[in-house]
Amino acid sequence: MNKTEKPDIKIGFIVMKHNENEIGRFMDLAERLKVKAELIPPCVRNMEQAKEMLPSDRKYWIYDEEEYKKGRLIPKKNHPSGCPWIIILQC
Repeated sequence: MNKTEKPDIKIGFIVMKHNENEIGRFMDLAERLKVKAELIPPCVRNMEQAKEMLPSDRKYWIYDEEEYKKGRLIPKKNHPSGCPWIIILQC
């Protein structure tokens, strides 16, 4: 990248039950900041977390709905392990 190029910046929003109502605000923020936005489906570890955290809008689920009804968390497709997002906390 030369000195006149701007970096390609992307922000992500993990869509969960408690925040899915804020997707519009997040997208507006990304537009105002002129950055790319990505809506990220949540990953959960067990059915208890699933019931607490998975959003109502199932288009944000990575889990097979029929398996979920049987009490199993099975992804719709295989996802690579790891997270592509780097999280930096500044205190």
